[in-house]
Amino acid sequence: MYIQLRLAHMPKITKYLILIAGLVLVSHTSFSQTGDEWIVDGQEYYKIPVGKEGIYKIDYANLTALGPALENVDPRNFQLFRNGQEQYIYVQGEQDGSFDQGDLIEFYGQKNDGTLETKLYKSPSDQPHQDYSIFTDTSSYYLTWSSSPSSKRYSAYYDNNYAGKTSNTDFMHSVIQVFTSRYFAGIPINNDAAQLYSEYTGGEGFHKWVWSSQGQFNVALPAITIARALEAFEEIKASIKD
Repeated sequence: MYIQLRLAHMPKITKYLILIAGLVLVSHTSFSQTGDEWIVDGQEYYKIPVGKEGIYKIDYANLTALGPALENVDPRNFQLFRNGQEQYIYVQGEQDGSFDQGDLIEFYGQKNDGTLETKLYKSPSDQPHQDYSIFTDTSSYYLTWSSSPSSKRYSAYYDNNYAGKTSNTDFMHSVIQVFTSRYFAGIPINNDAAQLYSEYTGGEGFHKWVWSSQGQFNVALPAITIARALEAFEEIKASIKD
C-alpha cells in the first residue's frame, strides 16, 4: 500500500502528526490477520469431509486415489488443517521418509459445530450455544505437505505391564445431546415477528420447545452407573434451578 504525504505549508507539529498517522496506517495494513495464513501459495491441499466424531484412517490406496504423486513426498511433512488450525495426526511408516503400501495416516475427526458462526450474530452473547451448526454438520479437513517436518504428531505407545495396577471400575465421559426439532428465527425488532434483523439475533438456531405442562423428555445416558446417574441428576436439578 502506497501513501503519499503532502507536508508543504503546514505547521511543524501538524507535519509530525500526519507522518505518525501514516506510519500507523502502514503498520496496521502490513500486519493485519485475514484468517487464511495457513494456506501456502502453490501448495496442494486435499479436502476430507468429516460428518461424525471418531478416528479416521487414510491409507496409501485412499490417498493415491485422490491423485497426488507421492514418490517425492516425505510423510514426515504431512499436515492436516481444520478451521485454519493444524491438527495432530499419527503417520504409520513415516520414519523411512517415504509413504508406501502399508503406511497410513490416522487422526481424530470432529463434525462441524457453531464455533465459526459466532461472528454472524448481532452480539456473541446472542448465540444460544456453539454445539450445533445452523448450516451443516460436516467439517472440512485439508491434508497437505510442506518442505519441512511437522511437529503435530501422535506417537505410538504400548505398555502391557499391569503389575501392581488396579483397574478402574468406571470412567468419566461427557455427552452433549442437542435438541434440533425446531428452528427459532431470533428475537425480532420490537418483538414484531414481521420485522427481523439482517444479523442473527438472540437465541436464533435449532432448539426444542419445552413447555411447563410437559412432564418429561428423554436424555440418553449410555452405560451410566447408578452413582454417576445420581450425580448427573443433581447437576440437572441445579441447572434447572439456576
